[in-house]
Amino acid sequence: MDYIGYFKYYGPSIKNGLFDAKEAAIALNGFDEVFRYFLVKEDPFFEKIDFNLPVKIQEGSWGIISPEDIANFITVKNAFSGLAYITLATYLAKTASIAAKEGLLKTPAIKDVSAIFRKTYQTIQWVVKYISHVKGFNKIIEHPIFKKEGLIAVKNDDGEELLIPYEILSLVEKCSPALFKHLAIIVSPSQALEIGFSIDGKLETVTISEHNRSLFCPEEKMEDTSLPELRDGEVVTLLGVVTKANETAQTIGFSYKNRVITCKPEAGKELADFKESLISSNQKHFYAPKIRMTGVVDRKKACNDKDQIHITFSSLEAEDDISDDDQNPSLFSGYK
Repeated sequence: MDYIGYFKYYGPSIKNGLFDAKEAAIALNGFDEVFRYFLVKEDPFFEKIDFNLPVKIQEGSWGIISPEDIANFITVKNAFSGLAYITLATYLAKTASIAAKEGLLKTPAIKDVSAIFRKTYQTIQWVVKYISHVKGFNKIIEHPIFKKEGLIAVKNDDGEELLIPYEILSLVEKCSPALFKHLAIIVSPSQALEIGFSIDGKLETVTISEHNRSLFCPEEKMEDTSLPELRDGEVVTLLGVVTKANETAQTIGFSYKNRVITCKPEAGKELADFKESLISSNQKHFYAPKIRMTGVVDRKKACNDKDQIHITFSSLEAEDDISDDDQNPSLFSGYK
């Protein structure tokens, strides 16, 4: 086999490798998001360099292939000469040469990029297998059974058991449930996504099909899109209640007219920047009882083809009521 791994869409709707241009763009974006995320988890070195992920389109089906000599195809922003970009193989060789001359080289600087990519494909496969097995990203595994060689046995609600590496659990806990969204959103009854990689001359594959697509393409079940006054692209100011915050995804749930809308800070800001507005000064509440939010409305199609509302906010103002008849409020008031 002359490739490390691939992402491939196949099915009756794809003929002679032809793919809708819009879907192709979504797939390429999804591949870059997912692969780059797990690649950096595998080796943080890739977070420190400015590089492009190469893609090779396969005929017959529509696929993205990583060739075996991947280091000769990855381009890295060049810091050594007048060329804008050089191959990763050249970059690593030059880095090793400079380190050796300056006496800085304690361990080999030449990385086995093919092995790192292969391990990344393997990790992605494990995540897909695990999510398909337990039916979701947010499942809590209370009693994993430890096996030999770093593996654990995980049972799903049907009592079926899957052996996975222990580190996959902690990896999934840190993943956004929407990480695979752009890969899964174009899966349909007539086309599925196959992720494969070769190891020791054997091909390992997993599939995201119409059957398990919703697990990787989450929808905001509580979100209502029947609010005609919230028009796409408009700046709005709304008075509502914060129901939850997700630091990993950098989002909050905002209850407006008895509907929960997913909101996120504008570019360049994080939830921590709005901490004073989010946290209540009333000891009986964690979040401020009322929040006045200003932001831009984003209405778009979700995985289930229904219109959804999101807001990118620039301002949060708390309307807090610190009056309290209870002179000794409990930290856990309101919780049962």
